[in-house]
Amino acid sequence: MQLAAHLQGKKNAETLAKAEQLLAAVKMSEHKNKPCYQLSGGQRQRVALARTLMQDADLILMDEPFSALDAVTRLQLQQLAAQLLADKTVLLITHDPQEAIRLADQIYILKHQPAQLSNVIEPSNNAPRFGSDAEQWQLEQQLLNMLSNQCVEGENV
Repeated sequence: MQLAAHLQGKKNAETLAKAEQLLAAVKMSEHKNKPCYQLSGGQRQRVALARTLMQDADLILMDEPFSALDAVTRLQLQQLAAQLLADKTVLLITHDPQEAIRLADQIYILKHQPAQLSNVIEPSNNAPRFGSDAEQWQLEQQLLNMLSNQCVEGENV
């Protein structure tokens, strides 16, 4: 987690304390000395989230960060990421409509290659959305219909 700080010449007691705090925030303190190969996929994603937060960037790019996880771990990490990244601007790339609805303030649907903007969905309530209310169900149906229509038309989504 401290590699970037070390390469930037910023590794000191302050960065060590920040790393410890972030590992605690992602519930990985007890595993901090384990090599990567001993961590599960979910644990690796928790460390990746902490590493991302360590950089303290204003804009975060997350490309399919939860796609390789089982459903329960995926939901837990989505909730954790939503909490820890609440004050950041996040560009989340996902192929999971439910994930987009849970986590996005704006959903941009792209088509073709190179990518072109096809549609934008702006849910009326703020993310994160972890319930299962009628609006979420309607958003999911709207999003799935848009994606299905693009696939039927032979467009790359």
